[in-house]
Amino acid sequence: MVMAVSPNQEIASILNGIISTSWNVFSGFAIPRPRMPLWLRWFTYVCPGWWGLYGATIAQYGDVETQLDTGEKVVEFMKNYYGYEYSFLWVVSLALIAFSLFFVIIYAFSVKTLNFQKR
Repeated sequence: MVMAVSPNQEIASILNGIISTSWNVFSGFAIPRPRMPLWLRWFTYVCPGWWGLYGATIAQYGDVETQLDTGEKVVEFMKNYYGYEYSFLWVVSLALIAFSLFFVIIYAFSVKTLNFQKR
């Protein structure tokens, strides 16, 4: 999608670096969403990596009732530390589908309408 919106490969590479870095930082892997500053938490909602990580993690561990060494259940740990809830899985699925459709539409629109050729 970034390549289709960019006039050349150099600009696409720069944009891709910026976008990928910001998405990786705010994906919730290094810093969970509840531990982020309040004024930065909104960015996780526009980050597809966060939705993917949320979906994969909660689908695997969201309904596990096993006790941890701390005496806390896995479900409680996921809720307290990461803020993940199993009942939110359907929203995550819709968000991932929406991101995919959004990227496909932007790509198709860009390829069809944008023309960066110089005469």
